[in-house]
Amino acid sequence: ALQIDTKDVDTMFKKALLLSKLGKYEQAVFLFDQIIEIDPTLVSALVNRRIVLEKLGRHFGVVPLSDRQLL
Repeated sequence: ALQIDTKDVDTMFKKALLLSKLGKYEQAVFLFDQIIEIDPTLVSALVNRRIVLEKLGRHFGVVPLSDRQLL
């Protein structure tokens, strides 16, 4: 298993995207959640989390970007 320093958001983001492409959506959402916790202004993580949640059919867990404080 790939070990990731939780402060290395770029590496975490790349792994989350890879997990999503491999169809490992639950793991991808988990990583996107961690990334957003570290940096809640990272729009690309918010958008990709939303996409993965939609693939899982979990629309109820999706928060519109306009409802998040991005700045």
